[in-house]
Amino acid sequence: MQVETQNNKVDFILDGDLFFKQLGALLDSLLAIQLEDDNPTPYLRMAYWQFSPDAILPANSHRTNTVRLIDMLAALALQGHKIQLIAWSGTQVVNSFNAEMKSNWELHSWVQEFNRKHTNQAHFRPIDLYMESYGKRTNVGTSTHQKITIVNTGTNRTVLVGGENIARKYLSNINHDPLNWWHDTAVMARGPVAQAVDSEFVRRWNKLRSHDEPPPELLPNEDRAGDTSITMLTTNIEATPPETSIRNRVLQRISETPAEGSIYMENYALTDPEIVNSLTSKIADSPALNLVVLVNHPQNKIMEGFETFSYLMYYSYVSLHSNVIDTLSVWSTWKRYLQNDPVVLDNSFMHNTTVVGPNITPDQLAKFNPATSYKLRFNDAEGTQFTYDFQYLAGLMPLRNFMYGPILNQATTPNQWPYPHSKLAIFNQRYTMIGTSNWTYRSMQYDGEIMLEIDSEDFAAQVMSSLFNHWNQPTDISEWAEQAEQNEQDWRNHKLALGDLAIVPLSYNDFINPTSPEWRSMATRIGWVLSAYF
Repeated sequence: MQVETQNNKVDFILDGDLFFKQLGALLDSLLAIQLEDDNPTPYLRMAYWQFSPDAILPANSHRTNTVRLIDMLAALALQGHKIQLIAWSGTQVVNSFNAEMKSNWELHSWVQEFNRKHTNQAHFRPIDLYMESYGKRTNVGTSTHQKITIVNTGTNRTVLVGGENIARKYLSNINHDPLNWWHDTAVMARGPVAQAVDSEFVRRWNKLRSHDEPPPELLPNEDRAGDTSITMLTTNIEATPPETSIRNRVLQRISETPAEGSIYMENYALTDPEIVNSLTSKIADSPALNLVVLVNHPQNKIMEGFETFSYLMYYSYVSLHSNVIDTLSVWSTWKRYLQNDPVVLDNSFMHNTTVVGPNITPDQLAKFNPATSYKLRFNDAEGTQFTYDFQYLAGLMPLRNFMYGPILNQATTPNQWPYPHSKLAIFNQRYTMIGTSNWTYRSMQYDGEIMLEIDSEDFAAQVMSSLFNHWNQPTDISEWAEQAEQNEQDWRNHKLALGDLAIVPLSYNDFINPTSPEWRSMATRIGWVLSAYF
């Protein structure tokens, strides 16, 4: 789905502490409304992949104490407010061992018990919770991954859209340390885009046959909230035909970025083959392009189970740097492979370098498209063609770096660094995409996702300034590489102060690669298969 809107107001939210403060302030404003029997307009709608009863709302300008979110929901319900919640029901297999999915059913139990206790209380309005299933039985592992809040006070409607789920672990201040390692982004918006997001919630709500919620209408003056154009984009495998508007818009923006323009992308991973291929082609056609892809550092041990994405991002790393290779180490024969004796080639030997992938359809990519399916092809000066499978590349040193990761210099917990969970991209310092969609195959192809694209150079500049200062990087994206390389030198030479947060360029050896012991391990291969579905 693609819904274009005008005249919106939007604010950028950096990291979890601010997100939950803003959420708390919105709920406080709703709680302050004295309901009248003939005015049922105010309501709260929330839809999240994880919805945990342990979530808390920090103190804010309206309230000096910290409260649990469920206590705030209880207060609103006892006052008679309309509350509609959507949580992903998960799958039976996942629910048995996955803490996030267990927490959704814990919320379900709490809502049932709370409603039962207060059924006969004056003014009480039961909380409505819909445990949503998603996809078809053949779509193993699909999830409804949207994360949205809609607060309608009757005179204003505000939406929150971003990477944060409703759980305590998403609280994190902007000064990242081992206790504040989660990094995320979101937006708060008012205007016609709020109606569009509200309509998406109602579409999902009405999937249940007993639900018959009318489409939300524009509030008075809502079409004059501001002066910003925002487009709502979705991924939805349940639609006919399936919606992949998010990927389509990303590919469009990559294509439209000028040769000397800039692209900034931020997420824990970049593994969607179509996006990677599009960026690789853009680099080949635009040598002056300023491209920064910030992902979780593959050596970061703060999150368990990241090895699969490290393995998949090896493909991304080689592809993105295939046109800027300085030296390449390859096992050119089986004998060299068995003896681990690679040949080292420099860039004077390689001409017309391209990445060759398997000839399969997009819906097969994750299932049949591991990093080992790709080949690097180039000609020598005489025109002789050479082709090497990615699994026979023993090393790669680029002339330029496009992929980066955050590190935190500390003595007590090494290799436990900030984890970029944000889903954000900025194209040519004008179009900013923020929402729930990771830059991975499942988010682009079949998970239920939502992104807001803000068309504003001023907003893009604000976001870039906020993020780049947050990462201790230059606000000019063209200066990122130089600073990151200096950071790496200082880190390796023990010149960073304890507690310093720094961005460093990623290298071939940071990823699980053909020289890594994990490359052929059964656990890695099983993890790759699972990642195709989950």
